[in-house]
Amino acid sequence: MFTYLFTFQDVDYIQHNNEYLLKAFKDCLIECGYNIVSGITETFDVKKTPEALFLEDKAITSVFILSESHAVLHTFPESGVLTVDIFECNTKLVKSELFLKIFSKAIGADHYQEDIVDRI
Repeated sequence: MFTYLFTFQDVDYIQHNNEYLLKAFKDCLIECGYNIVSGITETFDVKKTPEALFLEDKAITSVFILSESHAVLHTFPESGVLTVDIFECNTKLVKSELFLKIFSKAIGADHYQEDIVDRI
């Protein structure tokens, strides 16, 4: 079992609102071959820092239950950060590598960090 942790920096929350980011997340999971069983999204107030006064969107946390395990999206509009955690029960890296390539392009993220945790 592996956990893939992706941190995207400098996300443009003006160009990409929560609706767009959530759709991109779901579409990328499907395109990469993940099987979505169900999902839920919650919104949270954004901490209004001087840099975030222009933001209208709330932060979101979205969880998709996958037949392979689950995937989580967290947005942090006040700091331009977005994180994705994908938990997989198999040992193939192909889906997560493809997800990183497709999703980073979809959200225009040139700066990201990828960490892989072997859970067993």
